[in-house]
Amino acid sequence: ISICHDRLACQSAAVSKLISSFQTIPDYSLDTDISCLNHLIHNSFLSTINNCENLSTIIPHINEIIINLRKKEAVTFIGKKIPNHPKTRWIYLCDSLSFIVKNIEKVNLFLVNNWMETHNAEEYESFDEFSEIAQEVATIKPEIIELYLILLPLQKASLCFECEQSRLSDVINVVQMVIAFYEKLLVQSYVSLDWSLEILHELLAQFLSRLETYLPNETWASWALSRSGRFDLR
Repeated sequence: ISICHDRLACQSAAVSKLISSFQTIPDYSLDTDISCLNHLIHNSFLSTINNCENLSTIIPHINEIIINLRKKEAVTFIGKKIPNHPKTRWIYLCDSLSFIVKNIEKVNLFLVNNWMETHNAEEYESFDEFSEIAQEVATIKPEIIELYLILLPLQKASLCFECEQSRLSDVINVVQMVIAFYEKLLVQSYVSLDWSLEILHELLAQFLSRLETYLPNETWASWALSRSGRFDLR
């Protein structure tokens, strides 16, 4: 069996005592303590926020957009309500970005109209200039769309890891798919802005270094005993 937990002090102490007591029982001598692999993703994103100025500066801007889009008039205009991510689960910011991308036309139209309603057109030389400024300032920037593409693979991996049917032997396959997805983003230039590439580099460095440091050897062993693992090894 494996015991999965998130290394909180109280859990670690309880698990350590449990495993120590198991060592005296022959049938339970191969118990393995596996910390929650989903936390590797969460901590990777959290460290990227702390270390990457590009990401740390755009998140407040995204939160401001979310607040505006959750207003009653925005929900009525767009026809649905944007999800708001829990502060303790930063990776679910991807759900809010997904809403923006999938409803980009209505979102942009609402944001532009809202900006124009809160600014004075008389301060500009012409209405055309006023409209152009509104389009430039209020519409969703390409950086936000590329950030969505950067976070999407890790969010999908997070959903895989937290699924009740997930197995330790699936982890390597999930990581392989994440890396393949990022390779496709780069090769086909879906992510091309210097701003976005800096975030992607930091996020991958944080994620892959954590896998190198914390991924248990049992993960590789269980993968090697699976059908896909045996196929890859052969």
